[in-house]
Amino acid sequence: MSFPAGFLDELRARLRLSDVIGRSVRLQRHGREFLGLCPFHKEKTPSFTVNDQKGFYHCFGCGQHGSVFDFVMQTENLGFVEAVTALAAEVGLRLPDPSPEAQAIERRRHSLEEAVAAAATWYEQRLRLPEGQAALAYLCGRGLDDATMARFRLGFAPQGRGSLKTALTRAGFAEDLLVEAGLLIRPEGGQGSPYDRFRGRVMFPITERSGRTVGFGGRILGQGEPKYLNSPETALFHKGRLLYGYAQAREAARAAGTLIVVEGYMDVIGLAQAGYDHAVAPLGTALTQDQLELLWQVAPEPILWFDPDAAGTRAAVRAAEMALAMIRPGFGLKFAFSRLDTADDPADLARRYAGDFVHRTLADGLALSDLVYRLARQNSPLLTAEDRARLEERLDRHAARISDPTLRRHYHTLFRQRLREEAWQAGRRVRQRPQPAATAAPPQAVTTKAAFRPTVGTEGVSARVAAAERTLLAILLSHPALFADVEEDLGCTRFAVPQYDALRQALIAVLSQSGDTIEAGEARERLAEQGFGDAIGAILNDPAVRFAAIAQARGGDDGPREQWQANMRILQGVALKAELATAETGESAAEAWARRQRLIEARLQSDDDD
Repeated sequence: MSFPAGFLDELRARLRLSDVIGRSVRLQRHGREFLGLCPFHKEKTPSFTVNDQKGFYHCFGCGQHGSVFDFVMQTENLGFVEAVTALAAEVGLRLPDPSPEAQAIERRRHSLEEAVAAAATWYEQRLRLPEGQAALAYLCGRGLDDATMARFRLGFAPQGRGSLKTALTRAGFAEDLLVEAGLLIRPEGGQGSPYDRFRGRVMFPITERSGRTVGFGGRILGQGEPKYLNSPETALFHKGRLLYGYAQAREAARAAGTLIVVEGYMDVIGLAQAGYDHAVAPLGTALTQDQLELLWQVAPEPILWFDPDAAGTRAAVRAAEMALAMIRPGFGLKFAFSRLDTADDPADLARRYAGDFVHRTLADGLALSDLVYRLARQNSPLLTAEDRARLEERLDRHAARISDPTLRRHYHTLFRQRLREEAWQAGRRVRQRPQPAATAAPPQAVTTKAAFRPTVGTEGVSARVAAAERTLLAILLSHPALFADVEEDLGCTRFAVPQYDALRQALIAVLSQSGDTIEAGEARERLAEQGFGDAIGAILNDPAVRFAAIAQARGGDDGPREQWQANMRILQGVALKAELATAETGESAAEAWARRQRLIEARLQSDDDD
């Protein structure tokens, strides 16, 4: 059985030689190649090289050389057909039909490829002729040099309706074939002779993964619509399954560890000229599922960098929504946004600013989870329980779209942690907001009853309050896993002793970053590195804290929680008393009465809990 050349090229494009060989040979990157011990002869010094870009392996010791098919055949003792069949099954590529009809289709496809390749060459030649001067001036005005134009095979389609048609029919291509290839258009109604599809446009050849040209994009010169025109869907060209610049970017992307996804042809080309060869673009449409899978074949977390306008924002949102249903462990998306207040696209930014700017923009990209959270959080207040519930419901709906159960669970956890953190921070900002100055009561009435927080040491703080704060800190220092349950309490309660409050804030930061996996000893070490070692030692050696520890041990798993609740009620009771005192001044009679009733109810509830 023989396989069509197009099928074998497609199979090679879906395979990475180093991945196939790496399953049985330990490879280490050595420049642009990989190096390892040859599997075909015994050696102690590596002389076996693998080159993904060129698609072959070579041993300088024994002379073995070949492609991915040769390697599978030799190492697994398979024939060529068996090796191709096994590799095709591995990447989900269907074997071609050996019937005469299928062979006829393949021959027709090959003829279409030849016609499109001839058109690409003809367009490329027109760019350097007098008729292409305007197109060449446009490209030079966009900052492109000759080497870049040649690399991407940029060209020009003249204005005449039959220029390409005449050239290709003289070369032996039939009109019907040129229509089928998307190069000519039949008049509506079928009357009249076919004419050139692309006229008066800068031409961008579009290739498939192996590098063969399968279609074109054309940008009009001057005014006119559409601004960009793509080839129609053909046996070769499926715009939802192709990415512009993919063939050129694959190897550079593997070296860079990622792919940059931009909006248009000129963004890809401009970034390549600026040294960022690993950029690709969808073909004038939103990113599709097929295109995302294509990206993941090269990079596990490609970076989307769209234009800083409304259309670019919409494209990013659509991509995020689509990706949620497709992500799986090890594969995601990042989103880069320019921090400059400019409408410049990525290509313009790369040309105008130094490479460090582009590097920082890409490095600061948001993970998919961060973008989804920000979009859901946008214009959503978090001051009330209803606000938080509404946002939590919205986030849960986003997470529920993830098909992988493990990843879905992690998204739920991440979203809720972020929500809790932002909720108590929002509440803290409200509580710290400056209050209007009191006018009805003398100044001493405010200061004598409400000023229970000290400025230095523990001066002015009751022993009961200081002991409660020490115990709360000791509980979390000994049981960091409890943080998830008490995070909001801790974040919303400012401690009276400044040293304890500083440790409280540092403890929140350490535990928020580490989740529920950090051990008590590790948490203490991180805090000690920040200068809290002496404070932690004093707290854990306090007799009252040691007594509380005994009570915790007697209470089993619920002991720490019960101790936490008991000591938190102490602080809440003190805060309520202070707020009651404050409520007596600086308010109208009606406001004071209503406020006092609310606080009294809260106070009574606190006393009942005691």
